[in-house]
Amino acid sequence: MVGTARAQSSILVASRSGGVGKTLLIQALRAVLAAPDGAPSWRVASVGVPGADEKSGLARIMADCQDFWSPSLLDGVSANQWPVHEFCDRVMDAIAEGGLLIDFSADVMTLFAEWLPWMENGVTKLGGCPPSVLLVPTVGSPQAINEAVATVREFRLAPTILPLARVVVVVNELRGAIEKPLSADHAWLLAEAQARRLALMRMPRCDSALLPACETAGVGLVAALRMSDGELAARFGLVDARRRRAAQVGLADWLAALGVELIGAGVVELAAAA
Repeated sequence: MVGTARAQSSILVASRSGGVGKTLLIQALRAVLAAPDGAPSWRVASVGVPGADEKSGLARIMADCQDFWSPSLLDGVSANQWPVHEFCDRVMDAIAEGGLLIDFSADVMTLFAEWLPWMENGVTKLGGCPPSVLLVPTVGSPQAINEAVATVREFRLAPTILPLARVVVVVNELRGAIEKPLSADHAWLLAEAQARRLALMRMPRCDSALLPACETAGVGLVAALRMSDGELAARFGLVDARRRRAAQVGLADWLAALGVELIGAGVVELAAAA
């Protein structure tokens, strides 16, 4: 599937919760937005705190991913001090260039939310950027939905400097549907969607054994689709030819289904193949 996002936009994938599918969503987006020959046509970046190996989870999957490491959570610098402004300015400069898929780690969400009002009030050097698309993945638990609502509200704090062309909350059905009864946060999301202030979409279930295997092994989804029979057998133990074929076809079908959901939510628009 070949697609394009809204002109001059960057796509921000963010959540205050971990384990909700941000990395999966970035991979699916890049696959959908790939050039006709399959080559990556969008830059990828991750914002977070450096791990022991000084590489984000996304960078371990995508070698060309640029990591932006937050200084404040390591040395106690507060959000209203210049080291944080300089760091966030670099992130915003990258967003303003357009054509960026960027993953905001859960552990920097509070910092960025604290910094946004300072940015809006002109403390930083930025003068604004083209409207971006915000994707907020969530699972079905009340706590995760609460965090998703908080994330949406936080990213709306600077509409002049960080305008949002579209906000989409992505319910990750791989981890289960939204729990009942209806919570106040879920009701808020439904009301916002009805008023067309955001869109709701689903990350559908996947029957392929390759998806959880890739997550466990830290293997990219596109890379798994391109593996030979021998590589699949060695890496994932898929020695039966029919199982290998079913696993790859199932993963490709899932990516296509997720692409359809992204198109329906207005994130991705189909483009004619070159």
